[in-house]
Amino acid sequence: MGLFGKKKTDKEKVEEWINWGIIDIQKKKYAMALHWFNEVTGIEPRNALVWYYKGLVYDGMGGYEDALDCYEKSFEIEPNNFNFEKWSNKGFALLKLKRYGEAIYCFDEAIRCNSKELWILPIKGKALVVLERYEEAVDCFDKAIKSEPENSEYLGYKIEALIELKRYEEAMKLSDETIKLDSGDPSGLLYKGKIFHELEKYEEAVDCFDKSLTLDSKNPFVWTDKAMTLKELKKYEEAVDCFDKSLTLDSKNPFVWGLKGNTLEQLGRDDEADQCFAKAKELEEE
Repeated sequence: MGLFGKKKTDKEKVEEWINWGIIDIQKKKYAMALHWFNEVTGIEPRNALVWYYKGLVYDGMGGYEDALDCYEKSFEIEPNNFNFEKWSNKGFALLKLKRYGEAIYCFDEAIRCNSKELWILPIKGKALVVLERYEEAVDCFDKAIKSEPENSEYLGYKIEALIELKRYEEAMKLSDETIKLDSGDPSGLLYKGKIFHELEKYEEAVDCFDKSLTLDSKNPFVWTDKAMTLKELKKYEEAVDCFDKSLTLDSKNPFVWGLKGNTLEQLGRDDEADQCFAKAKELEEE
């Protein structure tokens, strides 16, 4: 009932439920928000905005398939009212579902709606990297770097793509730029180590990884990269130690367990190697 006992109209109820739902999203009370939005769609099943809000709720709850269904329902009802925010959120849901090609399409549509929102470009670029479309990824990263030339994260994304393209000279130059931007950032040294590894300059690679670890010893990927390089140098005992340090920081990586197993085989420690392979298989099946 409304003021002085006056019964609320459906329109008034809908406005009230939407407001409560939005407040609950902000408070991350997703189940309650979903309740209010379901009330709305019970009365207005073709309310495109509320279907979009329901997508946000499912997204917040980790229900990405349901979120995607809601975003698509919203688009079906109002295809011409899908703006930058809506396209990008649909893209993020698709990324979570590892549907990278579709996500890239959504990011392109988002950029078409608002070409000034350049922060979406590195996200699109990373999706392109997963699909091994490295040249296109570099183009995305270049545009992002142009808008924020001192963003070391964007520089790092480009370096990794350049390494995949075997454009090592460009990658090395950018790595040096990253180090100059922030000498306390270990990522530039990590990238240099990766490049030296690809160039089969293993001693130089180990030196870079060691310097990177001096700045941040809690990065499991650096320990893994160092271990792989030591393996190339046939320093198997040292490599095993580095794999162990990596696994201490991240024990759920089946790739590292497999690498450790291969290295233990080189040392003739077959029983331990078999245990590592079994652990890798167990993690892959989870």
